[in-house]
Amino acid sequence: MPHFSRVAVFAKPHENVRQICQKLIDVIVKAGATPVLDSSLEVFFANGCPFEMADAAELGKMAEVAVVLGGDGTMLGAGRLLAPYGVPVIGVNAGRLGFITDIVHEEMEETLLAMLSGHYVRDERPMLRGRLTAADVRAIDDHAAALGIELVPCIETLGHLEQLFRWKAYEPLRDIDGILLAWEDKTYALVEKQPAAHHLVPVHGRRRGE
Repeated sequence: MPHFSRVAVFAKPHENVRQICQKLIDVIVKAGATPVLDSSLEVFFANGCPFEMADAAELGKMAEVAVVLGGDGTMLGAGRLLAPYGVPVIGVNAGRLGFITDIVHEEMEETLLAMLSGHYVRDERPMLRGRLTAADVRAIDDHAAALGIELVPCIETLGHLEQLFRWKAYEPLRDIDGILLAWEDKTYALVEKQPAAHHLVPVHGRRRGE
């Protein structure tokens, strides 16, 4: 009997992770577990997905553990959705940032087979929630500027725009997982359209081009 019987799979539906994602599913099946996939991954199956699929927000109700394939942005997004259900998360790094997705995909099969059979140490991490006022953001921006750093928008400060990157029209605005591209006029135009733009635009726009 496998230690986990149902394993949720989170990944971004990008062509560069298609083969790794398919290998991940094979590893889960090899471990004797049933994969349950984020419905956005349906694009990876030309003839229809043979596994159960659900919206990402629903996967926490359906699985005992989740495997996240991507970078830290993907990991944090999945963690937010799964935290209310107490579902543990395993991260496989397929992005450019991998501080918390610490399994490299080249070692994915060996490591996951061991973990899904019960050989792991559970690491509990707190999740913090908070908000910044316009004055807070400007103070951070001033401090960053004094250090020669430009404060740039990311999906968290823009209010969970992760879903935006699923549309091809917005892919050119992605820098790395969960981060918008700086020094791009279309990025700043996008920021100005957001409900929180009165907080963000005076900060992100005032030093642009200096």
